[in-house]
Amino acid sequence: DANGQAQTAQETGPVISGNGQYVVSQSATEGMWLWDATSDTTRLLSSDARADAGTDALAIDNEGRYVAYVGWVGEGVYLIDTTTNSISQISEGASSPNTCASVSISDDGRYVAFGCYSDASGNEIYIYDTAAHQLKSIEDKNGATLDGSEPMISGNGRYIAFSSSSN
Repeated sequence: DANGQAQTAQETGPVISGNGQYVVSQSATEGMWLWDATSDTTRLLSSDARADAGTDALAIDNEGRYVAYVGWVGEGVYLIDTTTNSISQISEGASSPNTCASVSISDDGRYVAFGCYSDASGNEIYIYDTAAHQLKSIEDKNGATLDGSEPMISGNGRYIAFSSSSN
């Protein structure tokens, strides 16, 4: 955590940026923190940010600008812009009611992929474009929503791998 203490089961992370400069972690009691290895400084991103348990519930882009996380108990997916200190819920518009479970971010932070579940539609994978501020469901070549979970987006944001029970 931010104090150099060992993590407990109520903490998420740590997750390191692709360039190795930033580490993000969150504590259920202390909020979400960002450590900068170059300046050896730690700053609070949000005392209210509560990522769900598990390292796939927290992601950081290559340069440390964007931090994406699944809210506590899967309540949605959020994006923190560390340059403006803004937090936005990027899963608004996903099938509702939903429970989200995992998040992945492209190297440049432009695309955030995440998986959600709803009783009406089952497992779905979404991608959020941080530049266009648009959310869309991932579909197969015939336009049908994919039944998938645990997405991992490629560094360039072009490909998404995921788990699926479909053929």
